[in-house]
This record gives sequence, structure tokens and C-alpha cells, in this order.
Amino acid sequence: MARILVVNDDESVRAAIGKLLAEAGNEVVEAKDWQVALRTFGSEKTS
Repeated sequence: MARILVVNDDESVRAAIGKLLAEAGNEVVEAKDWQVALRTFGSEKTS
């Protein structure tokens, strides 16, 4: 499926959304805020 970045400062919300997306067959990456999301996104290499 897809690789999805879930950004939310509430860990339980982030985990619930991530679980649903993962159960649907997606690869999930989680971040607690926009700064972590940008670091995570920025560290990804595109092909």
C-alpha cells in the first residue's frame, strides 16, 4: 500500500490512527509534532 506519516501530539491518538492504517496494510511512521515530522521527512531518501 502506502507509507504514511501520522503527526499528532497526543500519543494515544497517534497510536490509534497508526494502528488502523497499519492494519489496512500501510507502512506507518509517527511523529509527535511538526518539527519531528520535518526531520523524519527530511531524512528520507527519494528514489
